[in-house]
Amino acid sequence: MNRIYAAIIVFCIPGLFSNAMADTFVVPLSVSGSYMTGDKIPFDIDLGVELLEVLEVKFYCKGTVTAGLDYWGNPFSWMFQAWMPASPGYWIADGTSAGESTWPAPEAFEGESLFRDLLHPTWDFLLDGGASGWVELSDVMSIPEYPPSKLPAGTIESASITIIAKTDRSIPAFSPFGIILISVIFTPVIIILRETQVIINAAGSEIR
Repeated sequence: MNRIYAAIIVFCIPGLFSNAMADTFVVPLSVSGSYMTGDKIPFDIDLGVELLEVLEVKFYCKGTVTAGLDYWGNPFSWMFQAWMPASPGYWIADGTSAGESTWPAPEAFEGESLFRDLLHPTWDFLLDGGASGWVELSDVMSIPEYPPSKLPAGTIESASITIIAKTDRSIPAFSPFGIILISVIFTPVIIILRETQVIINAAGSEIR
């Protein structure tokens, strides 16, 4: 019976070929309370770390909405929004629309949505780890001749903003062990198995 010897080259250098990974920051917002249409509560964000690149920003909101009534007395759902001025432009996230299906009782809602752009903003203002904005129960737009007979109202139980971004700390650094291994990057670790002798080099070629 032939004996097999396999030699497998293993390079274990943490972070050597890794790209920057993303960190996730969840920031609770102190915006709980009761709102009438157009009411706003401001918030501030301080991540305590600078960002290299902002990948995604989301708004989470949980609460209730009491539907408004249009000019003819029909209930309509409404929603909260989060705003962040970007100079120029704004980032806006819409909460879950609610209220109509349970009118005249308030309807509970919970949801998360991505911020959308208005007037071509960028996330550059967030790269220093700080930002400000506000949460509001959105204004109702209507034809002046047919205004709503009753405006919506709502409450927020909890809200937060989630920021997914690349930072210095999310880029793996060389460890002393990894640097030492670089000097012997072409030195194989030979693992002896059984049956036939097979040598697999670092390029993946096979010599029999």
